[in-house]
Amino acid sequence: QLLKQLGYKMDIFDIYYANDESFKQKQYDFITCSEVIEHISQPYDFFKTVFDCLKPGGVFSIMTLFSPKDINDFWDWWYIRDETHVSFFTQKTFDLISKIVGFTLIDTNDYRYIVLQKRDHS
Repeated sequence: QLLKQLGYKMDIFDIYYANDESFKQKQYDFITCSEVIEHISQPYDFFKTVFDCLKPGGVFSIMTLFSPKDINDFWDWWYIRDETHVSFFTQKTFDLISKIVGFTLIDTNDYRYIVLQKRDHS
């Protein structure tokens, strides 16, 4: 709503609250995913869908809590206790998926956010 108030054209998709998949027929400059990706059971498919919906050079911004690097810390991590959290990511996970799908890393704090850009293959 804040971006709409600033004059940006927006589409919203949420599998439960705004389930209109017409967004898949459009191209976007920017797609954001805030505290959602950990709920996605098929992350590769999700990344591919986002990639296909972005214009060349488009930006994909993700916010999620990155998995602890130490396996012992992982098992004590509160994030895994939420039964709706089914996918967990590290910087290496994002690097691998991005490389396979066609994104380039723009920015990350290696803790809570990552910003990717669709490679321009033209």
